[in-house]
Formats: sequence, structure tokens, C-alpha cells
Amino acid sequence: MNEKIEKTRNYENLTFRMMSYIDFDEFQRACLASPEELTAFLSKGEFMEYYNLVDYINLFNAILKERDTNAYGLFEGSTLVGFGTTSPANKSYGQQIVYWIRKGFHGKGFGVFLMHRLICRTIENGNSFAELIIDQENIPSIKVAESLGLTKIKEWERSESGQGKRNSGKFSMYYAFDHRIEVMAEEKKLQPIDLLDYLWFLESIGVAETPKMEIRRSKFGKTRLSQNLRFFSDESEPSK
Repeated sequence: MNEKIEKTRNYENLTFRMMSYIDFDEFQRACLASPEELTAFLSKGEFMEYYNLVDYINLFNAILKERDTNAYGLFEGSTLVGFGTTSPANKSYGQQIVYWIRKGFHGKGFGVFLMHRLICRTIENGNSFAELIIDQENIPSIKVAESLGLTKIKEWERSESGQGKRNSGKFSMYYAFDHRIEVMAEEKKLQPIDLLDYLWFLESIGVAETPKMEIRRSKFGKTRLSQNLRFFSDESEPSK
């Protein structure tokens, strides 16, 4: 997966890190520049055309204060070119990823790079899998998932999903697994999802305990005003 990323583009000017309050102005600029990206297959921008400054401030504060959500930005220099969040998946032991790329920055490999970093951070934070739910007509996101080797878990239809103006009502779920899960599954001649199914079964009968997030100090003493509820410390990470 790393080789695919490195061959796509020179990422020396990119920085992937958690969002903080000082990023508000750039977050607002990215949102204002990307109405289609936030409304086509996402409900994030549903009412943004009516937003004033206070609305944007409230939205940004709500994102950063959400206890179960991590918010990340991909920056090219000081420009926010991609935004993503991780929050509890539909089943335990995993996190669901939602992301978007700023208008004017598509076709440059930023989606692949951002998704790769979001997956890595999700697994590094103690999860067994990262989950993506993608509208089947959202071809660019599907290509990103498949280019990174994610596993399609299932497909379904739900017309009243409320996921964006171009919602087709047909969705695909993709997983990226912790490599340790993949190794154990291969040793037992199983698929990674089989091991997770067994783990969920143990959880349902009370043998396995659902992991809980806890407060941990930042590795380098940096203060995050709202995002300190994590499995592990989560520091700013420049691209390599």
C-alpha cells in the first residue's frame, strides 16, 4: 500500500495531522470552496448555503468536542486540501472513516494519501479494522478504496439514507484490517472477517469486553483543548 502512495505524487509539502481550534479559518474556507463535495454523497453541507460565521464556528466546535470522533486535516503548506473523521464503526473494535477532498484538488492523489493515513491512524489507535460506507455511484471513493486493497464486506439498498443529494440508495461497505488480524486469519486459513465475527460472538455472550476510549496524556506534552479522549496519544505527523 505504501508503494502505491509514494508513486502517485511527491508529498513533501503535505502534512497530515489532527485538527485544532487554530484551523477554523482554513476549515471554513475549504467548506465554502467545496459545496458539491459536501453535499453530493455527504450530508455535511446540507444547510451550509445558509450558514453565517456563527454557524461555522458552532459546527467546527461540535466536531472537535465530539468525544468519540477524531478530526484530521491534510494540508499542502497552509492550505487544507482534505478533511476526514474517524468515529465508532457499526460494530465494535473498529472505526468508521468519512472524508472529503477540497474542490480544485481532485485528481492529484490526495484522496488516496488521506485515506491511507486515516486507515493507518485508526489501526495505530488500537482498532482491529477501519470501515468505509460508500455510495455505489461514488466512483472516485470506490476507486480509492480498491486502490488501497480494502475488502468489500457487503452491499445493500436503503433509499431513505439521507446521505447526500446524489444518494443512489445503494451502498457498499469496505474494511481495512489490522495486519495482525490478516496474519492470524491466514495462519488459520480463514478470512479476516471470520475472526472478527468470532470476536463479536464472544462479545455478545460476555466473554470479550468491548474496548473503551480513555484519557491519555500527549506524548510530547502538547495540549489539545478537546481531543484528548483517545486509545493512544495522537500527535501531529508530517508526511514522510
